[in-house]
Amino acid sequence: MILFSALLSPGQVRADIAPLRLPGGAALDPGDATTMVRMVAETVTLQVAPPNQEPFIEAQVSAEFTMRNMGDAVEQILVGFPLSCDWCMVDETGYPEEIDDLMVYVNTQQVATHREELTFQSSSQLLSVSWAVFTITFPPGEDVFIRVTYTAGGTGEVSDSYRTFTYTLVTGAGWYDTIGSVDIIARLPYPANELNTWLDRSGLTGDALTVSPTISGTDLRWYFEDLEPTQDYELTIVHPWQWFSAQVEEENVRLNPQDGEAWGRLGRAYKQMLKYSAMIRMDSVTEEIYARAVDAYGHATTLLPDDPLWHAGFAELLFLHVYWVDYMGNWDYPLDDLSDLTRAVDEVRRSLAIDPENELALDILERVNFAFPDAVRIIDGEVSYPILTSTAGFTYTFQQSTATPAPTFTPRPTATPRVAASHTPNPTVDNSSPVDAGGQTSVPPTLTTPPVSSPSAPDATAPASGFEISPLWIAVFAIVLVVGLGWLLRRKHV
Repeated sequence: MILFSALLSPGQVRADIAPLRLPGGAALDPGDATTMVRMVAETVTLQVAPPNQEPFIEAQVSAEFTMRNMGDAVEQILVGFPLSCDWCMVDETGYPEEIDDLMVYVNTQQVATHREELTFQSSSQLLSVSWAVFTITFPPGEDVFIRVTYTAGGTGEVSDSYRTFTYTLVTGAGWYDTIGSVDIIARLPYPANELNTWLDRSGLTGDALTVSPTISGTDLRWYFEDLEPTQDYELTIVHPWQWFSAQVEEENVRLNPQDGEAWGRLGRAYKQMLKYSAMIRMDSVTEEIYARAVDAYGHATTLLPDDPLWHAGFAELLFLHVYWVDYMGNWDYPLDDLSDLTRAVDEVRRSLAIDPENELALDILERVNFAFPDAVRIIDGEVSYPILTSTAGFTYTFQQSTATPAPTFTPRPTATPRVAASHTPNPTVDNSSPVDAGGQTSVPPTLTTPPVSSPSAPDATAPASGFEISPLWIAVFAIVLVVGLGWLLRRKHV
């Protein structure tokens, strides 16, 4: 039997942790049969749908196969396509989610399929999966063209700004010889680039993931010849609405550079692009995304100095970068450049000076206090900021911190209520922010970082200042020790 393996796709939103998944498609698989049919060519086109505010994204997939019977005998094989999968989540009826728009063509003619329930033993339980099945005849020496179309979805955490499409290639290994050519085209609804596509997580999985695609307009193309498929294909992109939001705000600030709200939304959009799971995106374009976010937040906090939310949002961006890139990313070396940390603490201070109850600022304050002891101090509810005033300097190493790793953190709804409530970025509205005060200054002044003196590593073994051991205590300890030894010797000889 020839099988199409499953491509992970999301279903309807029913949870805030991770999306549900539907089955998808893959290269043809001859199963256990020995065949002389070769997959001469395989072309997969994945066209991502236009941006929308739904947390899940979809793509129309077309997979085309040119099959050639290299033998001397006719081969007739039953072909199947999985409509559900063992890892699929169930719908309201209690049954697994299924593909409902599968269409199959053989030599340009649409063919009818019928449904079969196939039961197999997984690693832990007996599973029943629904299949659409049909029969194909492969005459010797002739090419047979097969095309399937369906809707796939991108997987990923609902709160993340990234979605991943997966296409299974390894199933093509069961055919005769290698796959002659594999052409995979990912088509985005806007020009593709390294910012909106996570190239380090796109392409063939495993060691071959480093193969870069050809980028032309909206298309990213991976091409291989004589491929022995041992790896699958993945495409990881920024959620289209997230990218669209950033482009909208880029245009807004270009047209009105005094719009502090637009600058803040732009900074937030780029900050969201840095977030990935409980960490941040780490690749060759991390610093460019970070620089864009810093610039945008800098303008927002300068144009709207009395808005505690943009100060808090800026502090979160700075802390995320200093923690994951400078600290966790270089944990074998001391963290002695504290400019970003100093700036983050200063933005927290400014936010709390305006709104002492600002929840995002308070959370960032707790994270700083947890990860970088003595940078801030919280005593009986009173907060001080030694890192902003001390002339002694600080140095942190991974081993010194009591926060390894930092606790998982989710901004509370008061920080960015629009995003937090719906898990959907909004390019034009921030219901939590005050009225635009963009007319305060025509050109934002240059932002400066508070000066930090050259830090020096603290001596972890030195006793605290003012602590001395009295000679009287030493004498008492010696007497107790002698008496104890005498008692033990006496017990030994009893």
